[in-house]
Amino acid sequence: MGKKPLFENLIFNEAGEPVGVAYVGDEPCYTIPEYGFLRHVPARDVDQQILARLRDEMLRHRDLITPQILELLGRDDLFTKAAVDATLQNLDKQVDQMMEFGLPEEARLYLGMMGFRATVNVHGELVDLTLPAQELPEE
Repeated sequence: MGKKPLFENLIFNEAGEPVGVAYVGDEPCYTIPEYGFLRHVPARDVDQQILARLRDEMLRHRDLITPQILELLGRDDLFTKAAVDATLQNLDKQVDQMMEFGLPEEARLYLGMMGFRATVNVHGELVDLTLPAQELPEE
């Protein structure tokens, strides 16, 4: 499970330095620079923190996300909306699958171009998560 870090090239330390990837045996680790040394933190621990924050944000803004997903799918019927709502409701299961199969490189590149950025401290604790911004409709 989790043979590749999900957010490779999207994580930085608190000084703004990019976090690398290394393997300790079969376990992928993020290598966090600190005063010329690299701290190895299991990638799964960091990835789970980022995914939990993403899940919380998605659930908080579900009413804005659902119409956008329907638009991307080109469908706006009751059954598709129900399927999208069910998917958002069961994000924990989706996260488990993502941890198992990884995130495609194209998706990581796209996230990086859109401004996605995670900041961790030397212990691998998520300090900040910058998400791609979109202006919210005025009410």
